[in-house]
Formats: sequence, C-alpha cells, structure tokens
Amino acid sequence: IGDEPNDIGMKEKGNLSNQMMTRFKLVTAMGNSGDFANARPLIDEGLALLTVAIRDIEQQMQELGYDQNDSRRDEEVHLFVSTRKSLMDCKIYLLVAKSRCATNIADMARFAIEAVTTGPQQMYARDHAQNTNDIVRQITESGLNPKDVVVIWEASADGETGTFGFALKTM
Repeated sequence: IGDEPNDIGMKEKGNLSNQMMTRFKLVTAMGNSGDFANARPLIDEGLALLTVAIRDIEQQMQELGYDQNDSRRDEEVHLFVSTRKSLMDCKIYLLVAKSRCATNIADMARFAIEAVTTGPQQMYARDHAQNTNDIVRQITESGLNPKDVVVIWEASADGETGTFGFALKTM
C-alpha cells in the first residue's frame, strides 16, 4: 500500500483524528474554566472538518466497494474502517463538548442527543445525554421551558475552575 493515494489520504485523516482529540481536550479545558465563547468556534470548526473527512472516507469506501462495517482483515479495508471510527469518535466527543458549552438547556439537550445518535455505542456520550436528560426533566417538571433556562458559569476564586448553574433567561 505504501505510496498509494488511498494510504496517503488515510494518513492525513489519521493526523486529523489526532488533532481533533487534542482540540477536544483543549475545548474541554476551556469549558471547564468557563471560556465557552472561545471554545464554541473551535468546536464548530472541528465538527465541520470531521464531517467533511468522514464523508470523504465513506465516499472512497463506497467507490472501492467496502462496507462501513466490513470485518475483512484486508489491510486497506481495516485502514478505512479504523480511520472512520476514530474520526467518528472525535465527532462524538466534540458534540458532547458543544453540548457542555451550550447557552441554554434546550441546545445542551439537542447536542447531547446528536452525540448519542452519532455514536449510540459511545458510553461517554450516553452518560452525558442521560445527565442532560435528567436536568431537562427537572426543568420541565418545574413548569419551565428548557429554551428559557440559560446555562451560567460560576468561577471559583482562582478563576480556573467553577461550577455550572442555571437561570431563567431575561427578556
């Protein structure tokens, strides 16, 4: 396979996967410190790059007659399948980060659901979606619309960490 174009493209996409995992760690740290405004564009850009890369892999696989769930031990098939899985995992992680950086509970829930829909097997996404669903349920049981509840960040004294809170949106 060495210098074949497919191999080169998969190496680039593998590098993208590594870059997106680094980005996930960065935006998670930014979110944990309350820097949502700067994290959101990085998340959106990462999701856009991943969407294109995943679509490209799926198109190449289709053109080569490979199935996304192909279990053949062929080296090239494995390279496509494993690279796609790695990119999908990154997409799921970034969707969870996007959910955590949402400005209101309705968007938080929407992105959590999108993460689980993208990767139902991914426990990280499922746990986050369950926690988000619990928050939504408590809010709706209180008679509030999740769209009217904003996410707020309360920084600790050191300014590096903090806790999430919720408030009614002011009109």
